[in-house]
Amino acid sequence: MPLFYERRADNIPREWVRRMKRSINTAVSTFSTFRMVRDYYEKYYSRASEMWRKVNVGNLDHARELWKWKMKLYSSWAQVRVEEVVADRNDRLLAGSRMQLKARVHLNPIVPEDVEVQAYYGALNDQGQIVEGAVVPLECKGTIDGGAYQYGGAVPCSKTGRFGYEIRVLAKERHHDHAIHPVSDHVGLRGRN
Repeated sequence: MPLFYERRADNIPREWVRRMKRSINTAVSTFSTFRMVRDYYEKYYSRASEMWRKVNVGNLDHARELWKWKMKLYSSWAQVRVEEVVADRNDRLLAGSRMQLKARVHLNPIVPEDVEVQAYYGALNDQGQIVEGAVVPLECKGTIDGGAYQYGGAVPCSKTGRFGYEIRVLAKERHHDHAIHPVSDHVGLRGRN
């Protein structure tokens, strides 16, 4: 900042202007409209275009199948619920250990192949919210009864301090390489350590 105030008789901070021009020249490739358009194309538009081509190939059979699947989820998603979560843990978990989780998830009439059940976990802030969370998919261990399924997995406890987790259920379309979240992005019970 001192360079900004070093001015000659013409009241122009020449050394500061020289440095700003050099900064602009070195940063222009990073902060250019060309780079922004290229990034949007590579990250979003080309992928969306490819997905559109896959769904609309042939006689739109794939699009119709996808529509039926989505409507099945939309009409049934309100019945999806996490009924119980059990964490196998001692009073204190040690950093570097893993906590085993079991979740009873009611899906009927949705089937396990149409969802991914996850444990979302991480450190808790002062308000009890998960910050810098991570996800571990839980494995379907089998059916229980009445449309309920048992899921299980292990959550790594890599740091010390307050820790929390929640179980969430996400829709997952089997025939595509992307997830679809029809009504809610999670249905869950929250637990704390």
